[in-house]
Amino acid sequence: MKILIPVLGFGPSGGYRVLSRLATEWKRAGHHAVLLAPIGTPPPYHPTEAPVWWAGPTGPVVEQRPEAVAAARRRGLRNIASVWNGVRQLAANFDIVLANHSFTPAPIWLAGARRRSRFYYIQADEAEYYRDEHLPVHAAIARMSYALPFQQIVNAPVYFGYRAMRATEFVPPGVDLATFHCKSAARDFSDGAPIVIGCIGRREPGKGTQFLLDAYETLARSDARFRLRVAYGNLPEHWSHPGLEVVVPKNDEELATFYRSVDILVAPGTVQHGAPHYPVMEALASATPVVTTGYLPADADNSWIVANRDADAIADTVRAIVNDPAYYTRVERGLRAMQDFGWQAIAARMAAIFTRSLP
Repeated sequence: MKILIPVLGFGPSGGYRVLSRLATEWKRAGHHAVLLAPIGTPPPYHPTEAPVWWAGPTGPVVEQRPEAVAAARRRGLRNIASVWNGVRQLAANFDIVLANHSFTPAPIWLAGARRRSRFYYIQADEAEYYRDEHLPVHAAIARMSYALPFQQIVNAPVYFGYRAMRATEFVPPGVDLATFHCKSAARDFSDGAPIVIGCIGRREPGKGTQFLLDAYETLARSDARFRLRVAYGNLPEHWSHPGLEVVVPKNDEELATFYRSVDILVAPGTVQHGAPHYPVMEALASATPVVTTGYLPADADNSWIVANRDADAIADTVRAIVNDPAYYTRVERGLRAMQDFGWQAIAARMAAIFTRSLP
């Protein structure tokens, strides 16, 4: 198959990793997968083996980004126009055009991509996140994107019938199980050594970071062994603590090392429970105990599920893990659950959905 993946740009978030890795796996499987990006945006943050082609709001698509143009780092409406222009030129030569971010379906549709070729991979309800960030226009555009005539694929069953979504197929994201692999041994919390709680720092209210910080303050007051290690920072302004360490992984290998370096990972998000969440998946694959408000594939058998927006529940659960000699049994179940999320299988699953749409 020939698969075109138009994007508004590239960034470090998990959604971009998904697209880069799907394109890589499709290329390895013999498909012709191409990422199409606005010419003024930076190259992929997450490596991909698939080619990246570049388009401006006018002019031809090019296979090599002119550095003089790229240095301008265009954004906003110019990037949307670039997606429209690129798809307008290329869509007839591709079997599949895969929308992703909620701002890409409209330009793909307006560019005239054939209906049977148009797919929309919805990785979150972006409208809800935009509303929480007080961006009503962005939220409205995201909501409207669900009504456009695309074949929708969601990344979790929780999105079947969610708001205006019409998907009947779901494909979760994958994890590089060679990179995010099991730590060497289970931790014995009775050894008296520091106990490191980890999280991925995010300022967005829906990520729930403040509830973890409140829980950590409670834990640190009662037991001097507790430390907090936060990847990437992004904590609320002026929050600090003597037990805090911020690390900034430069790539997936360093991120995987972070997960293996913490004793318990907390993912306290407050919205869209049941959706996939990379910190949960990567920590489970690393054999790190996970405390979460409930994200795929965490459940009561392989993780510790806590009440939403409840710092006391987080603190109590962390203490329960530390005081449970058999806690690792649950961790082993999480490791087994993650074996179904290897990238090769995930990419093949989505490619099979595409194949069913072809004449």
